[in-house]
Amino acid sequence: MVKGMKFSLLAIAGVLATALPAAATPSSFSPSPQSSFLDLEPNDTKAEAVSASGLLPGDEILLDNNYSGFDPDVFRIQPASLPPGIYRHTLRDDGSVAPTRFRALGLDGVVDAVLPGSASILSDSLNGDPSAPMVAWYGFGKSEELYTELYATGFARSGAAARVVFETEEITPVDVGNVDVYGGTYTVSVNGTANEADTEVFVFDAEYNLIPFGWADDQNGFNNAAVATPTLTPGRYYVAASTKGLSSHTPPGSQSVFYNEFAVPSGVTDFKGPLVAGNFAGSTTVLLTIQPGFSNPSINAPLTIPSSQSAAWATFTVGTTQETFSFCPGDGSAGPCPCGNESAPGARAGCLHSEGLGASIISNRLPFDRVRLNLESLPRNAGSAVFVSMGTQAPAASFGGLSCLAAPAARLPVVFADGNGSGSVVEELVGTGGFLAGMTVFAQAAYRDPNAAAGCQVNFTSGVAFRL
Repeated sequence: MVKGMKFSLLAIAGVLATALPAAATPSSFSPSPQSSFLDLEPNDTKAEAVSASGLLPGDEILLDNNYSGFDPDVFRIQPASLPPGIYRHTLRDDGSVAPTRFRALGLDGVVDAVLPGSASILSDSLNGDPSAPMVAWYGFGKSEELYTELYATGFARSGAAARVVFETEEITPVDVGNVDVYGGTYTVSVNGTANEADTEVFVFDAEYNLIPFGWADDQNGFNNAAVATPTLTPGRYYVAASTKGLSSHTPPGSQSVFYNEFAVPSGVTDFKGPLVAGNFAGSTTVLLTIQPGFSNPSINAPLTIPSSQSAAWATFTVGTTQETFSFCPGDGSAGPCPCGNESAPGARAGCLHSEGLGASIISNRLPFDRVRLNLESLPRNAGSAVFVSMGTQAPAASFGGLSCLAAPAARLPVVFADGNGSGSVVEELVGTGGFLAGMTVFAQAAYRDPNAAAGCQVNFTSGVAFRL
């Protein structure tokens, strides 16, 4: 990941002070079963995974009905888009045919890096109730993708296919209230008891994006408190707390600014968005503490982790406004993608590139009037050159994506995506950057995608807006 890159603004164009929309709130939904997805061999690896896309509650995956010995079946799972909210997705054996074992698969993460092509088991049904095999993870209505490994544990089995059912439960987070009128550096921690020491905490923004430096693991029981230190601007936030095994697309080195001494290799998801809970303990209570700065009054709230492969969720607000929001999604709502490559509705990502993903840009405010612009889900193997710009909104189809900045726009120096499709830049905006406090800045990035079809090799991330 590219860090600490300095850039100069070549122009300051059309910075708007528009009102920001309210934070997203979960909505109810009533989907019905739609599809059965069949096990198609070969599918023993992620590279051979069978796609199960648009899953709705009640949909099923049917595992092959004639084999001998060990036969893992890998599926690329993508739930259907849902209203913004917190959802616990589950793949569960209906118990009608044969013993099964389910896993959530990811990549091996090390400090500030993800090992390409690696394999990591993020969650395993053997760590839960053996009488009811299942694998569970969290999404936010954005059709987040995940690799799973599903297989029967019997030998020389034949007859009816093993039936795996997809389920979705909407989660209502505990509202712990308003923390502070102003933003700044916060301490968000989760404390467990002595025999439940491996606590973890993850902080998400109003659109359910994981905040850089907004998660921490106490590192395999080193102590009983996971402490994250994100910088938060006014708006709504969500917190996931667990006693073990939370995994996202963000590598360990991005966790806490001040509590990162004990970072160890950890699994990460292959795709942006989902949060996997690999814990196998039953119902557990932990204490959430949210403290503005280091001396202001804090909020303390007990949270209950309900079961294995789950987390406890809370929400809180900072101030009374929402100062960051995305715009210009490549799902067709802001205009059609010129190559017919729309991303999933509600994903808040750009038009899809050659790897089937939509890229996004996320802002994270830092102390001293600085901002970190984080680029995610870019092409991973093309060494993508990324051009970040700032300006006014003006949606228009351009090459292979949707450009939403009007000319002229401020151009930043090139950033190159790493092997995980990520990159970032940090810069001071107020003062030397030329911007003024109170302005709202719109940012978007363009990148080359050499593996795309002719005429579609320039694409765009979705955009992000933030108030200074």
